[in-house]
Parts: sequence; C-alpha cells; structure tokens
Amino acid sequence: MEWMVPQLRAAGVLLLLLFAVTACSSSGADAGGDNGTPADECFVHLYDGDDFDENDDNFRLTTPGRYGDLNDLPGADKNWDDEADSMRVGAAARVTVWPEPGFGGEPARYGPGNHADLEPEPRSLELDCS
Repeated sequence: MEWMVPQLRAAGVLLLLLFAVTACSSSGADAGGDNGTPADECFVHLYDGDDFDENDDNFRLTTPGRYGDLNDLPGADKNWDDEADSMRVGAAARVTVWPEPGFGGEPARYGPGNHADLEPEPRSLELDCS
C-alpha cells in the first residue's frame, strides 16, 4: 500500500491542475471584452421595421467599434445604410448613431433597451461596451 501513496498524490495534483485550467477557460469564454462584460449583453440589434419583428430583416452586431458606413457592417447580409427603423441595445452596451455616413450630423445616443421609430434612420454608428 505504501507504494500507492506517491501515485495518489500525483493523481490529486493532476486533478487540481485540470480543475484550475477548466475554471480559467470557462470564465473567459463568455467575456465580451477585457472588462469581463458578458458577450450576450454587448450588442445592438437592428430591425427594418418598428415592431422588432424577427421575421423582418434584422441584424445583431456584437463587435464593439465605430462603423462610418452601415453599408458594410461585418457579417451583415444586407446594406443597413438608412434602413434601421428600430433597435435593441444590450444591457452592457451604449450606441451612438449619426444621420449621415462618416459620423456626420447630430449624433443620438441610446442606452440599453428597445428603441423604436428611429428618426432619422442611422447611417453610421458606434457600439461601445466598455
């Protein structure tokens, strides 16, 4: 039995290391950024309609940044320039929209929640989740 003690200790150390590695990797898996914001709370969801209908054209942007032309949003399958009638903003997000491409015109700022009847419809935007 004495010969098993070193193997049991080694197995215990390996289990502790495995637990530590698993805990570290799972805690960072849902981070939306360096600040630990959950990714599912950092978004702006654009709708081509005032009623947030998922059957209408819609697009969820999850990459924070400045987008001077909504014609080429990363991952979008349509041109969103002057098309978003409403939007949902995630709990950890802030969105600024401009009525002209290239951040032109008077900006409007939105916090988390549902925002219908966007007027004018945005032509450039910034998604901030810091």
